[in-house]
Amino acid sequence: MIRSRHTLLATILFLSLQSLTAFSQKISDVVVQGEIKELSLSPDGSVWLADDGGLVYSLAAGQNNVELKLKLPEPKPDYFGAKHINIERLSFFNEKNFFISGYVGKDLLGKEMDDPNMIYLTNDGGGTWSTVEFCKKGIWVYDCITKGNGEAWLGGSDGNIYYSDDFAKHWKKLSAPYNNSSRMARFALGQSVGLAASLGNKLKLSTDNFKTFSTLETPLEQGKYEDPNKAKPESRSDNRFTGTAVMNDLLIVTQEGYTFYSPKDKIDWTRFKPGIGLFAVDEKEQKVIGISEQNKINVYAKDLAFERELGVIPAAEHIMDIKVLNGTVFILTEDYQVAKPGDDVIGRVGNMEVTRVGYKKVRAYKVYTFSGTEKSSVELQVKQQ
Repeated sequence: MIRSRHTLLATILFLSLQSLTAFSQKISDVVVQGEIKELSLSPDGSVWLADDGGLVYSLAAGQNNVELKLKLPEPKPDYFGAKHINIERLSFFNEKNFFISGYVGKDLLGKEMDDPNMIYLTNDGGGTWSTVEFCKKGIWVYDCITKGNGEAWLGGSDGNIYYSDDFAKHWKKLSAPYNNSSRMARFALGQSVGLAASLGNKLKLSTDNFKTFSTLETPLEQGKYEDPNKAKPESRSDNRFTGTAVMNDLLIVTQEGYTFYSPKDKIDWTRFKPGIGLFAVDEKEQKVIGISEQNKINVYAKDLAFERELGVIPAAEHIMDIKVLNGTVFILTEDYQVAKPGDDVIGRVGNMEVTRVGYKKVRAYKVYTFSGTEKSSVELQVKQQ
């Protein structure tokens, strides 16, 4: 997708898991350089956001002030004139040790590397940063797992899984469950098993922390939903997985927008009722929080039976990500309008103007936080550049 520079309107809402009541608001301005795809959480409860223009922000738990933590050198325009640095997420070991990943091919001074094969690493809570190469050839990192003991796994477009046991300072290739065609899209690690899902219709289980794998039947292979390729072959669906989790002895996956669960020892996929797409596991409460097609926030009990509706996100907002930490639910949304012909000329190819026709123009990002009984919000105004 072609992206233009824009600024952020983000709302951090602190709501109760038990009741939704009025909350106070505070407004401040922040300039954002590009698109935000994921919401990242520190173990201390602070919210971190990385935009693909090279800025990283944090909002301390319970606070109203957004702080700029990192500003990378402005990138050069690409073929279409757009400027973006593909940083997507922050992965935390603890409050001091964490790293940034995505499709990183520039050092901290803006120098272009031969391959996008790096992460940005901090050991002092974002005060200083360094670059670390985790592989020889460039890949786009799609997912990461970290543990407090310094272990980390990351995977992406080359189909491999890379591993570190020293807080991301050194890495090695651990395994290759997929290749650069099927790709390593999402993975999850439980107490006894790991789950690795592809961008295609492939799913694998590991019992040794992603060293070896066995193949599982997918929801599509079990006929749990209809393949959209049959009705609309022109849609070019690749049957991709966009979510994975392991909760006790249950496996949870999202394939093509449908979320299912199954016992790990006998694979028989069951769709959540009511149906959900994006989801996150509440490890503390042993529950699943999921988003329905109507933007309803549903809570599912330990046995994955529907428990209650937590709230509703406005229909005009597209939900990008959901995370849960210590019983607190965080949801990232974007509010956008479809560009019209003639909008945002961002470059030329020969004598032809390249516009954003058919692409979304983000007007706002919002991060909703459902936490305890405290209810407040901070709103960051949007200003189109």
